[in-house]
Order: sequence, then C-alpha cells, then structure tokens
Amino acid sequence: MSLTLEEKFALRMIFRGSDPTSVAVLAQLDAMDAKQRKATGVGFFTSIRLAIPLRVIEPRHKDWNFRHRLLSHGGSFMCTIEDPTVLELEAVSHNGDWPHSFHVEDFIES
Repeated sequence: MSLTLEEKFALRMIFRGSDPTSVAVLAQLDAMDAKQRKATGVGFFTSIRLAIPLRVIEPRHKDWNFRHRLLSHGGSFMCTIEDPTVLELEAVSHNGDWPHSFHVEDFIES
C-alpha cells in the first residue's frame, strides 16, 4: 500500500534534519510501502517497509510535537526504527479525537 499524504507529511516533519538517518529516510519517501495501518481514534499506527535498508539507524526513535487547529492540546508524530527495513509511525492527539481530514496548514510546530 502506498503511504498517505498524512503519513508522508509526518515522516517529513520527523526526519527534517540533516543527520544520515533522516537523509536516508527522506530520500526514499516515495518508494516506501505501508505494510499495515490502524486508526486508533486518537491517532494512527502505520508499519512502513523501506525500499532500501538503512545503514545508520541512530537515533532509533524520533518525534515531532505540534499544535493543530482542531486539537486543543496538539499532538505528536513519533517514529521508531524497528530494524533497518521497518519504521513504526505513530500519530497521537494529546486531547480528543484525531481529525478526519488532513490539511498541512492545520499543523504548527510547537
């Protein structure tokens, strides 16, 4: 399954740095596949298969906290590198249900 626009946005925000892991993840963003995804009501989980295994996998966990127009307490995108070929992406609202529609302009770095 192809990644959704929201999943790609989350990965761009999480891996926006210039470290080797971030560069390697973003270089293959359009070639990744979602192995599995699950909506949780307050966010989502997506298991992602990388097209090219990562050579550097440090740090193993990265996140991006944000404010959101529809979330009174904002939220977080979090990603754990399970192994060189699998990322576990999680989105969570800090208060309330996850918005049904995705709009980039609703997210502001906190």
